[in-house]
Amino acid sequence: MSRVCQQSTKESFRDDIETSRKQKTVYKNYEYYDDYSYSQSTKLGFYLEKDDETYLYFFQENGPKDIETLRKFLEWRRSGNSNEIGHKGGGNKRNINGFYCEEAFICMKIDDKNVIRCATKPNSLYELAISPDIDEETFRSDSDSSTYITNPEKMKIKNLPGWYSSIFEKIEKESNISPNFLIRLELTEIPEEYTSKEYWDEYLNQVRAKQYTVPIYFKNELLSMEKYEKYDNIDLVGIDDIDKISEMNLPLYINKDTKDFYFKSGNKYINVKNEVLEDIHPDMIEWGIINMFIVSKDYFTKQLKEFNTNNKNTMRAEDFYGIYLYLNDKLTNYLPFGNKLLGDSRNNGISVEDGQKNNGRFRMILKPNEKTCEDSDIFDSLIHTREIKALTDFLEKSPYKKIKDISIKFYKGESITKSSEPIKKKKIVKKQKIKEGGVYIVYLGNGLWKFGMVTDHNNKSSRITDHSSTRVSKIEEYIENLSNKEIPKGNKCIEVYYKKTPTPKGDEERICSILLEKQSNKIKLFKCERSSNEAREYFVCDDFDYIHDTICDIL
Repeated sequence: MSRVCQQSTKESFRDDIETSRKQKTVYKNYEYYDDYSYSQSTKLGFYLEKDDETYLYFFQENGPKDIETLRKFLEWRRSGNSNEIGHKGGGNKRNINGFYCEEAFICMKIDDKNVIRCATKPNSLYELAISPDIDEETFRSDSDSSTYITNPEKMKIKNLPGWYSSIFEKIEKESNISPNFLIRLELTEIPEEYTSKEYWDEYLNQVRAKQYTVPIYFKNELLSMEKYEKYDNIDLVGIDDIDKISEMNLPLYINKDTKDFYFKSGNKYINVKNEVLEDIHPDMIEWGIINMFIVSKDYFTKQLKEFNTNNKNTMRAEDFYGIYLYLNDKLTNYLPFGNKLLGDSRNNGISVEDGQKNNGRFRMILKPNEKTCEDSDIFDSLIHTREIKALTDFLEKSPYKKIKDISIKFYKGESITKSSEPIKKKKIVKKQKIKEGGVYIVYLGNGLWKFGMVTDHNNKSSRITDHSSTRVSKIEEYIENLSNKEIPKGNKCIEVYYKKTPTPKGDEERICSILLEKQSNKIKLFKCERSSNEAREYFVCDDFDYIHDTICDIL
């Protein structure tokens, strides 16, 4: 989905909530579990209550103890104070607003009589953000009002809703955790990870594979769990393998002035950028350690078998071959960075004592220096931390590929260029850049939709503007086919889907074929005036969520 430049507050709310809802459930939940170190809790809990309504509780012993910090849970891209490396904020907002939730209630018990509490209504905020009848000024005013947001305030426990004390006592008695910091989500839609035993087992294994150093207790009444359960970690990375093979810790340095990266060779430094030897410089500091090793076969085989037990989507050893980030004493994800950054293990030339070559159990783990990387400029020179930390990756413009290549050369004992002269660069033949176009779906209102394409991506904004200006006339043209006969006011259409593509015509035809395939009582297409075998680019659907969630997900 596209992100329009210079978005209004209304558009930002819409896009932030839509993006959050599309994230993997476990990635969003990681954001809450990761906070144990931020709040210094020693136990965490997850409780899904089956009642007349469905309530999801996240709880732990400690949390934010002041109004200003708790307010950050309601504000996008804002964070409480933290000395943790790469702490950007926004993750808990993604977790809370990523659910279809009537109300999210957040409460921190500060003593026997008092709490700090706040609340927000994600579903209602989203409906307000997508309403074509609400202008920017009205949205700002309404979204900040008590109708949608209950700002943090200190209050007496006796003045809280009646359910609070009873659920606090119930959780404390059954889990042996005092849920002093409690988040309660009133769910209107429940992720399949919580309702399907197969997906639930997979979810649990993905949490276990994140290797938290504190116990997490789970109780899911939707799956008839009668008591809280905690589970041992699954170590697919090999961090705790006492028999790991050929371990090497390679320091990575950075010039804090130029932000160039270096490895040390004797009493000199190898510049990663050009592999030229340089003398020691006073601005050189350690960025972190690159920990490399091979996981022992028996250990990894046992861990992988445990992960795949009762797992709907079994995984291969190759899926875990790659580069990991160990940040603030936690993995950012149970999976390696990106898309096969180390390539195919069958070609890596890494061998072990038994003579086996091209080993897929090789691991490369980045461990930032805690003191050095407190400076975000240093840390951000290599790593791009996102609001969802599980999506953290290398900074695209950083020399991460060179760092990776040289690290593996060190590990394999291969020679590294040590010339005082720069390496002659090969003549680069510039490839002709293929001009990209785009395809889109926009909602005009009253149940009328339009799909189309632009052959030049740069023309997309003007095309959407054109559709906005003709919105009312098109609704008038199709009014007899629409359930809402009232002619709307204003010239704002909603961009629901956009994709850059070098083959816009083919992608547009794909949208048309999918709509034809899904045509039912929900979707009505119109025959093209030029050909009875083709469909027009306008269609009718009164179910906004069906297009947004189902059709766009297929695309």
